[in-house]
Amino acid sequence: MKRLVCLVVAAILMMTLFPIALADTYVVNTQDEPLNIRTEPQGGYDGILRQGTLVDVISIKDGWASFMHNGKVEYLYAEYLRPANGASVAKSSRVSSPSASISQQEISHYEEGSWMMEAWIPAPGRLIVRKTASETGKCIARLPIGTTLYVVDEDETWAEIVFKNGRAFVKKEFLVSHEECAPEYSTYQVKLPDETHLNVRTGPSTACEVCDFINHGKYVSVSLIHDGWAKITYNTGKTGYVQVKFLAAMY
Repeated sequence: MKRLVCLVVAAILMMTLFPIALADTYVVNTQDEPLNIRTEPQGGYDGILRQGTLVDVISIKDGWASFMHNGKVEYLYAEYLRPANGASVAKSSRVSSPSASISQQEISHYEEGSWMMEAWIPAPGRLIVRKTASETGKCIARLPIGTTLYVVDEDETWAEIVFKNGRAFVKKEFLVSHEECAPEYSTYQVKLPDETHLNVRTGPSTACEVCDFINHGKYVSVSLIHDGWAKITYNTGKTGYVQVKFLAAMY
């Protein structure tokens, strides 16, 4: 009996001095875009984690990583996590995770009767593409802002799009029509009251990251204008978003 008690005490001391690692530490690696937290794999949205955030992962299964968040187990796409030690994350061969790097040609193409729209996300993040027109529909892709999509039908909430070789659904509120939002003129000049420089952002919102600057008096090409923001091309090919109030149309 004494021997057993001694062994138990020794085990407790060992666990205290050398705790067993129940989780591995990973780093959020999304190229400065936020990573959505889910209540379950393919489940509801429950917040975000920023680029560089450390996460103690409990397990990775079928492309999803589980971790503790606000006292409960929640989930992240494993493909957007990088082990803190620099190793690569193993991807499941059973389930393919939604891709953030699908080429434009693979996403959507023109079909007779469809019309062209563009992902216009007024906050950091990506456009979720779902298999069905429902908040609980399976997420099959996440597309960056600026992605061109072809819509074949819509209602007040959802747009049905041509997606690869079939159909899929996205929230209508995150799309703008090329026809309705095309500017009257294509060339604009940056006009600033203090004649300094204009912030270029990754998306049409002050919540989106500043990615560049354009000096007062420079010229830019504008492809879309919506809700006080313009999508521009400048410096031989760069794209971004700026506030329309700082642009003057060149007649």
